[in-house]
Amino acid sequence: MSIFKKLFGKKKQPDTQKKPPLVRYNKYGQLPKMEDETNPVQQTKLESFAHKNSCNITHPEYGDNTNYVRISGKARFKETGRMRKIDMCSFNENEARNEIIQLGFDLNNSDIQRIPLERITDGQLQAMRKHNDYIPQNCSKADASALIDYAIRNDRPAPRELVDYADAIIMYSHYTGEKALSEWLIHTGKNDEEKYAHYIAYVRKYVKGYYGFSTHEKDVEAARDILTNKTTLHSFKIMLNDGSYGLGSRKSAFLSAKQYVSHDS
Repeated sequence: MSIFKKLFGKKKQPDTQKKPPLVRYNKYGQLPKMEDETNPVQQTKLESFAHKNSCNITHPEYGDNTNYVRISGKARFKETGRMRKIDMCSFNENEARNEIIQLGFDLNNSDIQRIPLERITDGQLQAMRKHNDYIPQNCSKADASALIDYAIRNDRPAPRELVDYADAIIMYSHYTGEKALSEWLIHTGKNDEEKYAHYIAYVRKYVKGYYGFSTHEKDVEAARDILTNKTTLHSFKIMLNDGSYGLGSRKSAFLSAKQYVSHDS
């Protein structure tokens, strides 16, 4: 599946909408700001969690507290013979180059290379400092977004089971919390059945305490059968649109998933 973050697109315009208020990290207390800290001994639980979950070799100059890399440069498009600007994100450099070639580019005499991720914005930095939020060294824009969301949700670190599964599917900062990563995973499915299969895993974690991703294919088949019920399908569509997943509710999509996971082996 395509994992382009942006390619040939215009630069994103600054977001001028008023941001929701931020909250402090209730779970870990007031976390110190670390942007100028170089002493490796002074690490917080959240920082240790991110490094523990990282599947990449750490390259501080790239600010990669993420499971993906950013690739940029110019390459010749074979069809027109013209040089075009490329700026994209991929799980690794080899995968990025292969995708660029598949799109019809000639990488001979190109200057495609890995570059640092987008840095934290002034707005993010000011907001995080104002609320005494944790700011890691080499904080990227993606890291800041994940940490702000972590605080707003009062989230918790993602467990290894979730991280191992998500690493091969979606690109994210390792500061992303469990709730955010679980819900993002639901939206990555290529069709309703796969999305609902991820939702089944989400409900299984709520009911049984584990996700059970090893039964994903079986869950997809179950999702295909469950979603033949129009009421359940409509309920799930509303969940996707609202971003509210109804754990513990009387919503049809939740009740159907709960019934399924309560009887699976």
